[in-house]
Amino acid sequence: MIYEWIAQRTNQNARKLAVLLLFGASALMLFTVLIQGMPFRWVFQLIAVGLLIGMIFLVARYESKLYFYRLERDGDEGIDLTVTEANAKGRAQVTVCRIALGQIRDCVSVDITKADGKEILSVLKKEKKKRFDYCADYRPQKSILLLVEEGDEELAIRLSYDDRLFELLTNDV
Repeated sequence: MIYEWIAQRTNQNARKLAVLLLFGASALMLFTVLIQGMPFRWVFQLIAVGLLIGMIFLVARYESKLYFYRLERDGDEGIDLTVTEANAKGRAQVTVCRIALGQIRDCVSVDITKADGKEILSVLKKEKKKRFDYCADYRPQKSILLLVEEGDEELAIRLSYDDRLFELLTNDV
C-alpha cells in the first residue's frame, strides 16, 4: 500500500441542516395538532414527512459514514485508487470505487469560496456527466475533483481534500 487516508469532516453543515429539518418537521406537526379545524391539514403533515425524509438522508449519508481513500499497487505494477465506504465505527466496509490512476484524465482542487471552483462544478452539471461524491462533508469548502475515463464515458469523482493525496494524484496523472 502506498497511501491510506480516512476522510475527516471539516464542517458541520449536514448536522446543522438535519437539526433544522427536524425542528421544521416538528413545528409543522405541532401546528397541525394544535389547530384542529385547519383546512388541508394533510398538506402540512405531508411537508413535515418530506422534511423528516430529508433529515434521515442527511444523517445516513453524512453523519453515519466514513470514507477510506487508498492508493495501492495492483498486480500489473499499476496504481489503483480505492474508495471504501464504512459505517461510523469503521465496520461493514464496502468498496464503492476502484480506478486505475491511468484512467484519470484530470485532477483538480476545487475551492467553492473562489469563483473558478463554483464554475467547475456548474460546468459539470451542465454537461450532465455522471458524478460520484465521496466527500465526508456536505458542501465542503475544498475538495479534489477527478475526471475519469471509464469505458467510453467520462465520470467525475469528488473526494475530500487532503494535501498528500492531492500531491500523489497530481504527480501520477
